[in-house]
Amino acid sequence: MPLSTAFQSQIYRPLPEMERADSIVERISKGITLGMLRVGERLPTEAELSEKFGVAAATLRDALAELRDLGIVETRRGRNGGTFIVAQPSTSPDEMRRLLAGASIADLRDFGDEQAAVAAETVRLACERAEAHELERLLELGRALVLADSPDGRARADSRFHIELAVTAQSPRLTSAEIRLQAESVQLVWAPLAQPFDTEQATAEHLALVRAISDDRPDEAQRLVRLHIRRAVHHLIDTKLALEYSAAIGEAQASARAAVPHDGVARIAEWFGRASEDVDRFARDVTADLAARLGARATVTPKDLAGLEGLSGEFLSGHPVAISAGAVFSPEVVSDGARVLEWWVAQPDSRPTKLLLDLTPGGPRYYDYEKLPFFTTALATGQQTIWGPYVDYLGSDEYILTHTAPIAVAGRLAAVVGYDMRIRDLETAIMPALRTIPGGAALLNASGRVVIDNSGRYLVGERVPSEPHDAVVTPLGIPGLGYAVLTQR
Repeated sequence: MPLSTAFQSQIYRPLPEMERADSIVERISKGITLGMLRVGERLPTEAELSEKFGVAAATLRDALAELRDLGIVETRRGRNGGTFIVAQPSTSPDEMRRLLAGASIADLRDFGDEQAAVAAETVRLACERAEAHELERLLELGRALVLADSPDGRARADSRFHIELAVTAQSPRLTSAEIRLQAESVQLVWAPLAQPFDTEQATAEHLALVRAISDDRPDEAQRLVRLHIRRAVHHLIDTKLALEYSAAIGEAQASARAAVPHDGVARIAEWFGRASEDVDRFARDVTADLAARLGARATVTPKDLAGLEGLSGEFLSGHPVAISAGAVFSPEVVSDGARVLEWWVAQPDSRPTKLLLDLTPGGPRYYDYEKLPFFTTALATGQQTIWGPYVDYLGSDEYILTHTAPIAVAGRLAAVVGYDMRIRDLETAIMPALRTIPGGAALLNASGRVVIDNSGRYLVGERVPSEPHDAVVTPLGIPGLGYAVLTQR
């Protein structure tokens, strides 16, 4: 059965201006991997491909030459000639490990969030729009997964099922989104890196999903597809943890066998204790610098802020986990009543650069820090606080935590100093200790939300009940932070 031209239009479409030959190679390779292009198929002519991709003929020829060098296509002369697909692209296990290592657990959870959102709407619309022959086709594709005899074959069968499912929703945008999501993840799910993904269970889930759509049960279809995606995300997280923290796993198993207390919680508390001490030191340095510049005055002028760049730079240079640092002031202690955010962003090979935000009320990207917990909580309690995890879409555009401490200006608490850290960087710093804790364990923030989990049981950002029946919550004991470690009983 030929693939629809709608599928292939997702491959043969104009490239962004910055993408050229390498992107053509990647796009055609992904199309073959996902089963959208098949071995034996002839590609469009060079003129047609150049037009579809929106590139010059020379660029297209460079891409085809690379595909020939990789053994994926060959060009034949004569009346029936052209460029033909002759082999499946192969990705080595080492490359798969590199791709997985480049993603944090928070990245994997975020990917699952997007895929679940797309899939949930896809199956709802499929219940309304799918034709009988499409459902028969989905059943056929669902069974194909368990018949596949290799990881690459299972990846093609799995992705083809999900893409065809999106087609039944009759939404070109959802189909395009599903193709992109499958290209990002399906090979990793089925790669033979650690424990294999359960083929029979995945097949059963595919078939149950088709039955729910056939019976016009959208709520059940959405429940099933979310569980299916969550299981795949947990598999990727488990694989990442097994590959990257095997030494910590061995330490945890040895501790459990010897029935001796593990020190994972103590090591995490020590890490945050040091961070808290350093923020206190940063706050004292900024307070002393401002006091020397202010003298008897009660309000801050731009000249009084001159020392913040150097102090923030010093803090960043001593804290690799911090991506930015600085101070934020209440308008009531600023001479002209303006909002002041003196925040500096670390740069890999140069001095920190100042973060420029829209601080004008009513502006299109107004950053109203006076309502954000890293500012309000620190001033209200007079203690340090860590806000997050949250998406800092008006600032760094990263998934971060912000750790701040209040400081006094002319005798009253009216500003905070602190730093931002990405969840992915904190994961790297904390996971070795968290992974030594036998069983499932998670780092929780003051509101009981998961910051980092060592097993994939909990996902970043999820809220845990205040008194979970199957776990123990141990506070780290750092004043103001409210952080704790949850461990399974």
